[in-house]
Amino acid sequence: MLKFTIPVEKGNQAKADGSMSQAIKDLINTVKPESAYFYVEDGKRAGMVVFEASDQAQMAAINEPLFAKLNAQVNICPALTLEDLLQNIPTRSVQQDRLHNYGQVVGACLVSSSQNLGR
Repeated sequence: MLKFTIPVEKGNQAKADGSMSQAIKDLINTVKPESAYFYVEDGKRAGMVVFEASDQAQMAAINEPLFAKLNAQVNICPALTLEDLLQNIPTRSVQQDRLHNYGQVVGACLVSSSQNLGR
């Protein structure tokens, strides 16, 4: 999810010269969002775009035009659907298995370390 705000003066200038609508169209064409919302936040033009990103390296290509063309403040944060969230929350038994396995690994490391020290 990408959220942005545009300073008032830069927003007014960008609206007048057409660069705001072009920057937003470019953003939409680049990320192919699931949804996009535009609103006013703290007296500034703002937007929120929900999209799927599989490659974190593309974030610079997404952010930079908003910074350069609109002087926008950009915040990106991961967002999950309810289905994704429920699939990825470990159950109590999975958590217990992880702790048990962690205990075995730590124990094996301690045994190995003590053998290396000649104890």
